[in-house]
Amino acid sequence: MNLTLKHALLDRHVPAYVSAIDAGIRNPNKIYKITSGLVKPSEADKEGLARVLNLSVDKLFPEATESVHA
Repeated sequence: MNLTLKHALLDRHVPAYVSAIDAGIRNPNKIYKITSGLVKPSEADKEGLARVLNLSVDKLFPEATESVHA
């Protein structure tokens, strides 16, 4: 679950599907699957959500920048 994304969506004070539409996500229900971790967002989804939520992609999706340590 992406808690950073979930909190950012709640802080916007509009339904999550509205944020998804504003971010250019064609299927607004996809936002719920992204926040729950069922679906990986595309780069376009990440950039759109970051723009709408006024956060950087790295901050909104921190797992994308983490490296794996052996």
